[in-house]
Amino acid sequence: ASGPRSYEESRRFIEGYVACAARHGFPVSLMIHPEVTHHHADLFDRLEAEGHCLGLHLHPWKFSDGHYKAHFGGLDATGQIAILSEAVAMWQAGLGRRPLYFRPGTFSANDATFGVLEDLGFRGGSISIPGRVYPDLNAVWAGAVPDPHRGNRVFRQLPGDLDFVNIPL
Repeated sequence: ASGPRSYEESRRFIEGYVACAARHGFPVSLMIHPEVTHHHADLFDRLEAEGHCLGLHLHPWKFSDGHYKAHFGGLDATGQIAILSEAVAMWQAGLGRRPLYFRPGTFSANDATFGVLEDLGFRGGSISIPGRVYPDLNAVWAGAVPDPHRGNRVFRQLPGDLDFVNIPL
């Protein structure tokens, strides 16, 4: 549905992105869809050793066998736990460790999301995009806090007291 046409092209894109950021002295955060970890484990291991951050990225509707027919924010807490458990297992099988950071595809989330991520042991991620209002993608961030903050278990739009740290786009 999106992305590079091949894993060879994917590798070139990743290496090019990292090289571009490095020319300006920046490390990168690479949010990786679970399937990709199996094809680029050596590359991701090297990049992490160089100081780059790796995290889990997920579009439920194009993950696995396609049985999740929703954007991430369109899943209730039980559905989010189920897909994250499956995705983490696949990510971990590819890289030998579990992801600690998360970004949902299209920044799709709901009021259950931060609590689910906290409960599953994620430390942080980039969940919100202040100002985005795409109801059809379950990505409504009108009025969202623009600065890094702790997640809120009850209302995604407000800072809370969870250990999970959200760094908005």
